[in-house]
Parts: sequence; C-alpha cells; structure tokens
Amino acid sequence: MLMGFEVIVGLSLIWFLLSTFVMHVQEWLAAVLRLRSRALEKTIFHMLKEKSFTNMFYEHPVIRSLGGDSGEGIFRKPSYIPAEQFASVLYSMVSGSSSESQIMLEGLYKVRENALSIRKKRLRENAIFELNRLIDMARIAGANRQSGSLDGLLVSTIHREIEALEVRFDLLRLPIQEMLNNTSALLERMNRLSVSPSPSMSAVTDEYERFSAGMVALSVTNPSLKTTLDSLLVELNFPENQNKVFDKFVAHIGGWFNGVMNRLTGIYKRKIQIMTFFIALLSAYFLNIDSIKIMHVLWQNSIEREVLSLEAERLIVGYLNEPDTEMSKEESLRLLGEYSVNFGLPIGWFGSWKTGDCISDEASSFVPGIKIFGYCYILEELEDAPSAYSWLLLKFAGFLITAIASTQGSSFWFDILTRFVNVRSSGAVPG
Repeated sequence: MLMGFEVIVGLSLIWFLLSTFVMHVQEWLAAVLRLRSRALEKTIFHMLKEKSFTNMFYEHPVIRSLGGDSGEGIFRKPSYIPAEQFASVLYSMVSGSSSESQIMLEGLYKVRENALSIRKKRLRENAIFELNRLIDMARIAGANRQSGSLDGLLVSTIHREIEALEVRFDLLRLPIQEMLNNTSALLERMNRLSVSPSPSMSAVTDEYERFSAGMVALSVTNPSLKTTLDSLLVELNFPENQNKVFDKFVAHIGGWFNGVMNRLTGIYKRKIQIMTFFIALLSAYFLNIDSIKIMHVLWQNSIEREVLSLEAERLIVGYLNEPDTEMSKEESLRLLGEYSVNFGLPIGWFGSWKTGDCISDEASSFVPGIKIFGYCYILEELEDAPSAYSWLLLKFAGFLITAIASTQGSSFWFDILTRFVNVRSSGAVPG
C-alpha cells in the first residue's frame, strides 16, 4: 500500500508543477490576447445592439476610467465593469438620446472608423486628432444640454468644423455627408414623434420627462435597445415610480447586466478550460511528461519513490509556512528539470546523434530515430520500444493523462498533496 501511495504522491507532484507552469502561460496568453475584455465588449455590443452606441458607451469617462493605457496613448478597454456603473452610464446615454449633440456623437464615431482607412500616416493621425476633438466637444454639449445657449453654440461649432474637415480630407467626404444627412433625418423623425432635441430640451427639467423623451428618441436611433428596455422597465409606467426613475433604472438594468455577466463568466470559463487543456497537452509533448512512463519508473524504483515523496513533503510544507509565496513558471520548470536529472525521472527528450541511416526493423517497419540532414537522432526510449504503433499509442495516452490532470489546476493538486503530506506525517499509511 505504501508503494502505491508514494507513486500517487510522485505523480501528483509532477502534475502540480506542470499545472503551475500551464496556469502562468494561460494567464499570460489571456492577457496578451485580451480575451476577457474582448468577450465583455462582444457581450455589451449584443446588449446595446448598435456598434456606434457601444463605442459611445466605451468612450464615456466613467468606462474609460475602468480601462487602462497601453503606454502608446491607446485606450485598453476594461475586462470588468460593475453593474451599477453600467446602468448609470446607460441611463445618461438614454436620457441624452433626444439631444442633437448625442446624435452627432454617434455619427462622429462612424466617421472616425472610416478615418482609420487613410493610408498616409500623417494624414490619418491629423484626421483622427480633429475627430477626437469634435467628439469631446459633442460630449461636452451633451453634458450641458440643459444650458440651451452653450449646447446650441457647441452644436453650431461642430457643424462648421465637420464641414471644414470635409474639405480638408477627401476620403472623409462621403462618410461626413452620410453623417450629416443621417443626423437631419433622425431629427426630423424625432420631431414627428414630438420629441424636441436640444437646445429646446433645456426647458425640460423633470428627470422623468427627460428620460421619457430619451426613450422615445431611442425608438428612432436604436429601436432594438428600446424594445429591450421597455420589457425591463415596465414598473416605470406606474405613476408612483416616476419620481425615482434613476433608482428603478439602475436596479433593473443592473440585474439584467448581472444575469448576462453570469452567463458570460460560464462561457468564458469553458473556453479558458479548453485553452488550458491544449496548452497542457503541448507542454506535456515538448517537455516529454508522460504520466504512464513516469508511473512505470516510480513503480519499479523504490528509491526514486521515497525521495520524490520526501521532496513533495518538503515543498508543500515550505509553501504552507509561507502562504503568500507563489511559484513562478521558471521555478516550476527548474524543479521538473532537477527531478529529471537528480531522481532519474523520464522528463525531457534524450537521445544521441549518429551518421548514416537510422536503425530500422524491417519486420515491424519501425524506425527508432529521426533523420535530419544526413544524421540520425535516436531517442533513448525508442530503442527499447517493441513497435512504433504501441509506443505512439502509449505515448499519446501518457500525454493525454498529463494534460487532463494539469487542467485541474495547481490549487487542486496543492490541496491533494497537502492531504497526502498530512497522512504521511501522521503515519496512517502502513509500511
């Protein structure tokens, strides 16, 4: 029983070290590829229905404060947004949907996307700079829509400067014309629905009236989102709730956002688990960590079993005494290398070079070597293999077991090793 116990401890130690390395690689890849923030952006796009509306959401100062900067002036979108902040930003956007400045703001985002296609770098940078300035101006106008004179002045200024941009940048002429025509068409449709755009909205000071006007305007600018919000905000139709529209909006929209985020978290975890499995499988292949082979070696060699069990106990006790210490990927690889060299574990690829053709067994068509530029590299473990098919099958099975075990996570194997160490130290396992 002690022999089997020590074999399990040894395998658990190897899986713990490899899963630590895999975890670091997976986290690095997820950060570089920005998987979480991209998944969040895609989900919010599906919630808000329109690309320009989503861009406006992410450009909001509250949301920008949650992101980061790449160091090159590029805004990195956040990987997490609290429900309250999502709801409050969406509320301000809905309340401002009836203002001309916000309609122009959505159009300016579309023009800026077209500016990215300008080939000449200096011309592209100048166009984006000017458009960003106009976007900031439209945002300020939207924030001051109750001040009729300031709002009207800023909107007039944006009209003049966007027309000047049309003259300066030929490639933006068509997008700017589309934006101005679309803005006029939307304002005309709002007027038909008796929604007064800024600056005449400055006469409306009641919070519920501003929100109602924004919802009506949303039926023109973003009808899909309007339908969704109508089904979520039925309570606001009751007179007793109209004096606390913001609180009700944040409560209902926050609940909606949390529900969607819970589903996103489940989907994201499944994708990360699949990604972790393939990283573990590749790591097992390149490091040659074959669980079946390691188990065979440990089963046949009592000294290696005993020494590896003591090493597991030393390692776990050390981390238990220093709980704030975290193993790095370099440390996990170093320990795997040490165990291969010092304890004779079959970790890593070992072989020798020879000139001429590789040795072959004509009866089984088995070639225990790889020919490269007239030289043959013979793997040590291939020399004793009975056939190519059995070796490949067992090797793949060993790598698969290693990958599945490593996917469980380093914390899982740390807990398993901690229990094994406690059992061993208590003397509960018979000799």
